[in-house]
Amino acid sequence: MPVILICLKCKKPFKVPPSHSKRRKLCSLKCRKDKEVKKCPVCLKWFKLKDKNQIFCSNKCVGKHNSKSITKTCIICHKKFQAPRKQKKRKYCSRACYYKTMRKHKMPSREQLDHLLKYATIRSVAKLLEVSKETVFHWVKFYDIKCLRKKQKDTTKNIAIKRVLERGGKAPVLSGYIGENYGV
Repeated sequence: MPVILICLKCKKPFKVPPSHSKRRKLCSLKCRKDKEVKKCPVCLKWFKLKDKNQIFCSNKCVGKHNSKSITKTCIICHKKFQAPRKQKKRKYCSRACYYKTMRKHKMPSREQLDHLLKYATIRSVAKLLEVSKETVFHWVKFYDIKCLRKKQKDTTKNIAIKRVLERGGKAPVLSGYIGENYGV
């Protein structure tokens, strides 16, 4: 007992065996070979589909569609910027704004870092600020600060910093004892 289906292309009814009823969508080979026609959203010309997922008539129209830009607002500095349509999820106007969101620890000012490095090693400053040595090296390079990388002599200020570190001093110490006495 054949099943009657309606062709998706020509809308005519056709008969198929029950075992084919779920997979057959078109009535004949002619309907399968006829390509669908669609309107290109860029140039508004009609074209035959080469693939069922095809949207544009040519690569030229794809390029025109992708080259259009959209205006977005940076979530860090609130400036308006143009982004390609492909980057519709973009949130930042530049890499600088992006890197600001990636920073886990607030970067100390040039004066603070310079003052700390006069009396302590990079390793002890890194411990004090709860960052890695590489981060302190990066800050030194960024601010172009000259500092000694070798062990320094134990000065009074260096000894005070070591004592704070031995007691388990953390980053807020900058505004406490060391900050008041040594201008950090």
